Amino acid sequence: MTLKSVPTHNQPSVDALADQWLMLKEVIQQNQKALLKVEQSLIPLLNSRADGQATTRTPMGKKIVLKNKNNYTLNGTKLLKVRNKIPADLLPLKTKELLDEKQLKYLRNNEPETYAIFADAITAKPAKPNLTVEANDDGI
Repeated sequence: MTLKSVPTHNQPSVDALADQWLMLKEVIQQNQKALLKVEQSLIPLLNSRADGQATTRTPMGKKIVLKNKNNYTLNGTKLLKVRNKIPADLLPLKTKELLDEKQLKYLRNNEPETYAIFADAITAKPAKPNLTVEANDDGI
């Protein structure tokens, strides 16, 4: 379906809005790159901790907080080898049940009775729409 690029009632056309979106998206990307460059220059000048936060006060009174964090991953094969060597109450693990969206959609489409039972335990909220605009490379 192709939308007409004719504005109505003082509203901009879809093409005008798409052009505005493309320009603003480019400005955002340039600003994000510039901000990252400033952050990379600033970080070596700040108080820091390997894991946690540290505060630096500038001569002009600005307060800058730098937070560093480690991201950890678990190797399941190695865990099986060491798990029994650590008391259960000291084992740094949590069990978390996560919704399998693929399986949920399967139930909804193929097992409506089972889905109806399970549906009481879930809440669905619309996610933020994802919009992508591509420039016309045809010269039109």
